[in-house]
Amino acid sequence: MRNFRILALILTVLLLLGTVGCADNSGPVYETVAGVTDWDDDNSWAMARFYSTSALSDEGYYFPVDGMLYFADTSNGIAVCLCSKPGCLHEKGTPQEQELCDAQLQGANPPMFFWNDHIFYLGSDQYGPHVYRRNADGTALTSVADLGSRYVEEKKALLSALAARIEQKYGVGSCTASVKDSYYNMKEIIDENMYTVERAIAAMKAVGVEPEIVPIRGGTDGARLSFMGLPCPNICTGGENFHSRFEYLPVESLEKVVDIVERIVLDWV
Repeated sequence: MRNFRILALILTVLLLLGTVGCADNSGPVYETVAGVTDWDDDNSWAMARFYSTSALSDEGYYFPVDGMLYFADTSNGIAVCLCSKPGCLHEKGTPQEQELCDAQLQGANPPMFFWNDHIFYLGSDQYGPHVYRRNADGTALTSVADLGSRYVEEKKALLSALAARIEQKYGVGSCTASVKDSYYNMKEIIDENMYTVERAIAAMKAVGVEPEIVPIRGGTDGARLSFMGLPCPNICTGGENFHSRFEYLPVESLEKVVDIVERIVLDWV
């Protein structure tokens, strides 16, 4: 009987401690949204792992859903939208409501990664691309790098000025800066020649592919060709997880891309 009373006392104390813990509302409160994805599917975590725009942390995966940031906890399989605003409809809201959602990403499905307790991802605003950073709970959105062309000349000048200061301090020849343009963002050329994108969209729809337009940048052949007078937007290849050890290209996707290219050629001649 005595042992039973001791056990009951311990359980009561544990219950009270649990109640006190639940009363802590210091952090953001997130709403679990049903129907985001089928986390009961045995293949769901594998799909998230290979999703090219997901970011893996020790606790789970960060991934976008229609331009909103979600987190899936690997310990319980629960996915939540990282927005703490009560009643927010997230990606299901009107465009005006989506602008006010805490979870809104600055890009539809941006590439992202998790490092040092922060989420980093590539997005853009009206001035050009940025590298954005958020806390692990999705708060404190910050632009940590402005990649827009409006600052390119300023950054070139800054490098030259830093080299000059080092030379002044340590002597002539101690530091020299040679800045050479390698390639530019094709956006300013494509914006003036959107018919190239429109024809690619029409070709995709003609062969049964629903086009998804996302901004990219990089030292591609298309960037160089565009500034040489041949507007050349990038189209899909059918591949997934680019520049990673999980990069792959399904044969079916490659065959479908061939259909798209053939259609573009036929529509052009």
